[in-house]
Amino acid sequence: MSASTHRMAPPKTLSILLRHERRMALADRSLLIALAIFAAATLYALASGAAWLRGREADVALAAAQSKQRTADFQTDLRIYEAGQGATLGEKPGWYPGWIKSPLAPDARPGLASLPLALMASNAGEVQPALATMRVATSRYALFDDARASTQNPATLAVGRFDLVFLLTAVLPLLLLAFSHNLLSSELEQGTLALVAVQPVAMTRVVLAKLLSRAAVLLLPALSVIVVGLLLFAGVPASAAAWRDLGALLLMIVSYSLFWLLLSAWVNVRGRSSSSNALRLGGWWLALVLVIPSLLNLLVLGLQPPPDRAELTNRLRATVVNARNGGKNLVSDFNLQHAEQPIRGDANGRDNFDSPKAILKSWLVAQASEAAVAPIADAFERRLSAQQRLAERLRFLSPALSFQSALNRLAGADRSRTEQFIAAVRDYQAAFRGYFVPKIEAGASMTADDLDRIPAFVMPAPRRGSALIADWLGLAWPSVLLALLAARGFRRFRVGK
Repeated sequence: MSASTHRMAPPKTLSILLRHERRMALADRSLLIALAIFAAATLYALASGAAWLRGREADVALAAAQSKQRTADFQTDLRIYEAGQGATLGEKPGWYPGWIKSPLAPDARPGLASLPLALMASNAGEVQPALATMRVATSRYALFDDARASTQNPATLAVGRFDLVFLLTAVLPLLLLAFSHNLLSSELEQGTLALVAVQPVAMTRVVLAKLLSRAAVLLLPALSVIVVGLLLFAGVPASAAAWRDLGALLLMIVSYSLFWLLLSAWVNVRGRSSSSNALRLGGWWLALVLVIPSLLNLLVLGLQPPPDRAELTNRLRATVVNARNGGKNLVSDFNLQHAEQPIRGDANGRDNFDSPKAILKSWLVAQASEAAVAPIADAFERRLSAQQRLAERLRFLSPALSFQSALNRLAGADRSRTEQFIAAVRDYQAAFRGYFVPKIEAGASMTADDLDRIPAFVMPAPRRGSALIADWLGLAWPSVLLALLAARGFRRFRVGK
């Protein structure tokens, strides 16, 4: 008897099938145990991610608070010196009054603002720059530090963290395949499928009912745990954008799950045994989640070899040394270009570190070093960016990569968010320098009121709408293909096969 029989299913018959499948699934103790383990793993991953995120946010907040406090202390002391009451400050180092008046002294610590779902991608977030350190003379290529990574457990840095992105990308498919690999094969082996086939219901609807029932039994508890865990550890979304992110996350999980269920349906209509289906589906999981991503990584490394960081460091060091050695000439050249107001030493003609001439020299050396470094560092960044762009384009070859990319994007731990932060910090550095450099070139000292007008850093909102749609399409196209293959298989399927 052909499975493609064009009989319409009476609503009562289809309802009976759905209830029967649901009862059979819920009676399976192994399913309940698996769901309990998945729930525990989900809560653990979220708790671990929340602890990591609290640590990162605390580092960013502490750095910003320390910078703000230093500026406030400088401002308070400057007002005292400006009032001629410096003696009331007690025993300060001899260099202190000159230092706090120097335009080179103020600093800023721009930090990356966390998105509401950041806790679910601690692995990707761990290697993402989240804090910058700058003064006027800081090179634009040395703004980002890695202080937090240096304090982490070496074992954690070596093997990575158990986060929600990993759990959903690698473990959720195993749960879905474990309880859908025998979608048809179990009844085929027991001989009950023939009884179902003679009922007044199309075989495609029978399979659809079985698929939907198992999907509901598996996904509803899983999604509920994920939502409850996010509300527990990340808090209730405080904005419309946060609610949209949560909705996008659930859509991505359902779409990714649908792919694996359709893969299971396609394998089942080939009419093999349950054990054979399990082996084949395990092979597909291995290929799509582990093997293909690894091969694509090797391909990217072959087509776009990573730049040599050691060579970059050595060349940068050499250019900085050369710039420092030519510092006196830089000041002389500057004074020749500004003969109407040359910058000299202090009132006694000495080049103390806080004299206008010494401050100008420090800035000119930093500027010359950065200009000399720029061709090397920019080439390094272009090569690195080209490698990352190639890897991102290849994600469409595996649904697991598209899904992982979408989750990292929703968490704000993707390449585009990192590049957006780096660009925002460098734009801020340009504004920061634009405020202080004219004072350096004029030989002026800072006043207390000047510190009130330091520009503030603003991190723009993420731009990811089109990229998320592309990630979703990376899940949709293989799902559509599998649906077509499964439908074709149903037309050829024979119960007695």
